[in-house]
Amino acid sequence: MFTGIVEKLGTCLARSEQGSGLSATVRIELETGWKDLSLGESVAVRGACLTVAELTAQGAVFVLGPETLAKTTLGLIQVGTRVHLERALRLGDRLSGHWVQGHVDGCATVLENTSLGDCTTLRLQLPAEMMKYCIVKGSITVDGVSLTIHECGSDSIALQIVPHTLKVTALGDVEQDDRVHIEVDVLAKYVEKLTENLCFRN
Repeated sequence: MFTGIVEKLGTCLARSEQGSGLSATVRIELETGWKDLSLGESVAVRGACLTVAELTAQGAVFVLGPETLAKTTLGLIQVGTRVHLERALRLGDRLSGHWVQGHVDGCATVLENTSLGDCTTLRLQLPAEMMKYCIVKGSITVDGVSLTIHECGSDSIALQIVPHTLKVTALGDVEQDDRVHIEVDVLAKYVEKLTENLCFRN
């Protein structure tokens, strides 16, 4: 479980496919301060919950399984790309963002990334199956960053990125037509499922 509050920016050092092509590995350079990172630990990499498979002097290696390759763009990540990193939530930590599982639902397309004073408006086109979970003032995770939805259209949402978020993330780097990872609010999924069950019983 995560909160969508980015702790560090890492850099992709290498990416490689394994065997049958059903999995791949990605090596991420980590900044100082995570000396206690351990094998088997969960880390959200651009919002995708990955397991530390190997530790090196330069950083950590993560294995990308078939589901991760299908739902994210991590299998196509370029060397040198900056990625958002967050370690798993510990009991007793502050929940500054919202409940984030690290289970990417799919990708959205960037329609625009426009400066608005010190802030930025990020407009994304989402698949129809994700739009039903989006409401104004609701939460959504974009590349692992917990954000609040500012506007909802028929097939798109707008988000306002404040200066601090621009400073500590790479969201200011995204451009039109880029693909970003999306995780919708898991609470909305549970409400939907419970409502379906109630309707079925009636």
